[in-house]
Amino acid sequence: MTRLVSSASDVQTAINAFPAAVRGCHMRIREMILSVADELDAGPLEETLKWGQPAYLNTRRRTGTTLRLGYTSDTPVQAAIYVHCQTTLIRDFRLRQDEDLAFDGNRGLMLDPDKPLPEGPLRAFISQALTYHRNKKAHG
Repeated sequence: MTRLVSSASDVQTAINAFPAAVRGCHMRIREMILSVADELDAGPLEETLKWGQPAYLNTRRRTGTTLRLGYTSDTPVQAAIYVHCQTTLIRDFRLRQDEDLAFDGNRGLMLDPDKPLPEGPLRAFISQALTYHRNKKAHG
């Protein structure tokens, strides 16, 4: 099972500050991140805050890239899962997806918190993020 190194009180405070619909969406995504990390043996993960947002990063160096949970202040509010903008994750993910997904430039995947999560694509995205550097080295 993936071990989670956590600054839980800070992270939980940040999650509690999210709008209710986004908070529920992010709790499901958080569970998905932990589940995928476990399946990939990509952990342990550190749960911390980056830019005031919950962030999940591999503690094994050069394995994956950080995943951050945020939301837009636009109307309607959208949940977001962000990666480092200098990775190729969003670009590559767009090319492989035939589902109607929304993106924020080269840094994020946007989700409607009032709709069911696109579990298959989201799990694939999380998997690619958690193994980004490891896979880059293997194919590189």
